[in-house]
Amino acid sequence: MYFCHFAGNRPNGRVRAIYSENKFPNGENVEMYVCTLAFGHFAFQVVAVKHTLNQRFQCTSVFREGVAVPFWPETPANYSWPHNRALMSSAEFDDFSMRWKTVDL
Repeated sequence: MYFCHFAGNRPNGRVRAIYSENKFPNGENVEMYVCTLAFGHFAFQVVAVKHTLNQRFQCTSVFREGVAVPFWPETPANYSWPHNRALMSSAEFDDFSMRWKTVDL
């Protein structure tokens, strides 16, 4: 679970739910369910992962990392709100919601 500051101009709340399935040549796969929502100056993202991998995997994203802060299972000890980075537009919200779309081994 992640949250971040949303400084962009938005006339209302936004919600985006994504399902992603990544299959690899070795027969393993990763399924991800991602729900991202924003209201006011707050954006929230929940990521659920189901996989058959016997190795670590990582998200490959063009979205600029460091905007969102994990708050579950633990928030970083040195974090203070609001963070100095933020989503700045509806387009950035869309990019943020799609950041888990591709996974590499």
